[in-house]
Amino acid sequence: MGLKQDFAMVLRGFEKYSFSDADINSYLPDFQWAMDDLRNCASCTSLDMCKNQLSGYWYGLSEKGCELYKKPNFTLHECKSMAQRKQELKLKYLVETSGIKDAYKHKTFDNFKADNDNKTAYEMCKAYADNFTSDAGNLMLYSRNPGTGKTHLACAIMNKLIEKGVICMFVVVPELLSEMSSKVAKNEDVGAMVKEIVNTPFLVLDDLGKEKITDWRREQLYIIINNRMASKKPTVITSNCNIAELGERLDAATVSRIVEDAQIIHVKSKDYRFSGIQTRMFN
Repeated sequence: MGLKQDFAMVLRGFEKYSFSDADINSYLPDFQWAMDDLRNCASCTSLDMCKNQLSGYWYGLSEKGCELYKKPNFTLHECKSMAQRKQELKLKYLVETSGIKDAYKHKTFDNFKADNDNKTAYEMCKAYADNFTSDAGNLMLYSRNPGTGKTHLACAIMNKLIEKGVICMFVVVPELLSEMSSKVAKNEDVGAMVKEIVNTPFLVLDDLGKEKITDWRREQLYIIINNRMASKKPTVITSNCNIAELGERLDAATVSRIVEDAQIIHVKSKDYRFSGIQTRMFN
């Protein structure tokens, strides 16, 4: 048997180059390495079981190198398991750095309770997530009552975008302003925090209008919202206040910015948090 037959597994897909036994002999250590890796891959069941010299990669012929040099040329190839592992790690990182709360990490469109009242809001939010681009624009999800699914829809959008690899941030407005006020009280700078929020590619501002308001807090909200709207950074806002009520609480310029650049979606529904409460209380 010749070397071409011995290393047929390595040469598979590269037959057009018609490498001779002499060509193979000149790169024999590379062919042997590639052969060993392919044999390991053939019996591998998971990345944790990888026996190759570099875990998650296999050594093999390079299409570009062979075409360029007209001789056997090798490179490391990433295996499918490694690509999947890297994607899993990336998603984990995006979730961990997003600030989304544990209770909201699994909020999706699939487990949202859509009904006749909130169907339109559901469909608009899902379309926004499905067709998202960096200039997707802004949404404001408003409902007079709590527990109607505003935050669920906002998080469903965010979780969908994280799956797409978009860097996201989830901010509960009252908590944010309390943290910023605490820093100021300690003579700590909040500029870096504001800059990060302003520059993040996608932002959820949850519960706008629930915060205890002061002139300083109004100013900070204006800085964040105005800068994001001006730079066309997609933002989703949830609130129990309508536009008129927000106008009474916030700077008029802030509310003007929201009205100018956001689709206002009224989430109509009952408070699902109280759904079945009698059964839970008495059973």
